[in-house]
Amino acid sequence: MITRDEWLKALGESVKPCDPDSLTINEIARQFDIGRQGAVARMRVLVENGQAIRTFKMVGPRRVPSYNIIAKARKRR
Repeated sequence: MITRDEWLKALGESVKPCDPDSLTINEIARQFDIGRQGAVARMRVLVENGQAIRTFKMVGPRRVPSYNIIAKARKRR
């Protein structure tokens, strides 16, 4: 059974704006010539480390999870 918090989180994600510049797991796998499960595992680690964020993208009529790499600010001398 879904909890109230899970339900509210799902509802919140359903109205987030889409980012057409983000990449889906399938696009990441194709671009870097790795398997889909490898792309899933690597993106999970990047999100956990704060190096990527999960967002959404429209692919045809569907709204699918996608990812953006976070560019770290360079240190100024």
